[in-house]
Amino acid sequence: MRGADRATRVEVKARVEGGVAFLRGAVDSRATLDRVAAAAADVFGVRAVDTRGIELKWRRHTVAPGDTLVGLAREYYGDATAWPRIWQANTDLAHGPTGIRAGTVLVIPTGPP
Repeated sequence: MRGADRATRVEVKARVEGGVAFLRGAVDSRATLDRVAAAAADVFGVRAVDTRGIELKWRRHTVAPGDTLVGLAREYYGDATAWPRIWQANTDLAHGPTGIRAGTVLVIPTGPP
């Protein structure tokens, strides 16, 4: 998505019936959902967008000095050994359990692993 930060995650499918775009899938934030809905509304022939099929599947975390993936796993999941789950969602931004930089925005997967 143009103008989105690198941590934006979108898994959305759309179908259009009778001028209504029905979206389903997952996004990482309400702001991302708003951008996806606006993009769907800009499609020729779409007069309404239904986003009830979209779920927020990830959270975002801005890395603070001293943060580690192990510490974030402990904070978000209550289990320090779950750090690979965060790393796998951010392989382009993180380099192992201690290789994250302050100011980086990470996505934190929610729901069952």
